[in-house]
Amino acid sequence: MSDKEKIESPYSYEYSPLIQTAVDGLRKIASAILFDGKIDDYEVDIIRKWVNENDEILTGEPLSSLKKLFKDINADNIIDTKEREKLLLFLDAIASQDSRGTLLHGLFTKNPEIVFQNKEFVFTGELQFGSVKKAKKVLKKLNGIFSEKISPSTDYLVIGMMLPDVYNDHTKDIKTAKAVQLNNKNKAQIIIIREADFVNGVLKKHRINS
Repeated sequence: MSDKEKIESPYSYEYSPLIQTAVDGLRKIASAILFDGKIDDYEVDIIRKWVNENDEILTGEPLSSLKKLFKDINADNIIDTKEREKLLLFLDAIASQDSRGTLLHGLFTKNPEIVFQNKEFVFTGELQFGSVKKAKKVLKKLNGIFSEKISPSTDYLVIGMMLPDVYNDHTKDIKTAKAVQLNNKNKAQIIIIREADFVNGVLKKHRINS
């Protein structure tokens, strides 16, 4: 599968409550795996266990594609580079979709092209793909700069999950409000992105470097 091929998100499907519970479980697993942009054999085994435990519900797309992928992997009990890439793309598709909807409409840069080299990143909200400590580690590997505070030198504000009252009023989050204020006063050019966009950028960088 090429990078340009798309995997339809599991959240574009209507599921029964039982299946939705299983899909939500897979989403949490995917979120924990994806942050460093790669998947090791131990993590493959975790997904394999989920597939085996939920075999009966994997009857429709896109879940049936995951079942077929593991059928191919299990055929020779070896996951090759192409199969590993397919699995990463599938996990990215499910993890980057939020069942609770889009946060903070109107503030996000659409389809951002994320540069890491010497760029300063600030994170706010509850991170779904990993801890702040893990984010700092990822940035260090990609020669990015982690910062705790919004300032004119900030390049990216990465927004995770917020409390419900922030959805409709970004001023209730201090970092977001500060970034918007600096941008509006032309004192900064801070690119505001979703956490999923950050992870997609990490994945893309990893594929380029591999």
